[in-house]
Amino acid sequence: MIKYLIFVASLREELNNIGKMITIAERSVAGIVKHPEDSDIYINSAALNLHSFYAGLEKMFMSIAEKLDQSVPSSGSWHLELLKQMTFDLPSIRPPVITKRTKTLLDDYRSFRHVVRNVYTYNLDAKRVTELVDNLPTVFAAITADLNQFFTFLDAAAQTPINDD
Repeated sequence: MIKYLIFVASLREELNNIGKMITIAERSVAGIVKHPEDSDIYINSAALNLHSFYAGLEKMFMSIAEKLDQSVPSSGSWHLELLKQMTFDLPSIRPPVITKRTKTLLDDYRSFRHVVRNVYTYNLDAKRVTELVDNLPTVFAAITADLNQFFTFLDAAAQTPINDD
């Protein structure tokens, strides 16, 4: 099914873009050491890229919820519900997109995304931003492993012939 091939290609492209944001966030934190007088600028840059990291994943999750699950959370806590939904095994629809361990790792970034959207940048906690950036390689490795398994499922689904009886 062509739609699965196109869908998985778009998800892979988004994951690649998310990887680029991680590199920029890491460079921003490294800039603090080189230019401590401009640390606020580097923290703001890192925070924006942390926000983009999670927003990109959430975009992927929303697409999966819309196209495969055909059920998108809509309550006031939809961000958390969407993340949780990605851990569900939905027989005859899809396997879990991410593990519960990965969900736990991503929840810090979901919360931080909310902080970035709702506080002035001069109120950002530089230590917290740095911790989140430092943890990105581990978190990205976990999400990449989970998503690659999910992409394997989608690739297989694309090869399955449709029976139109």
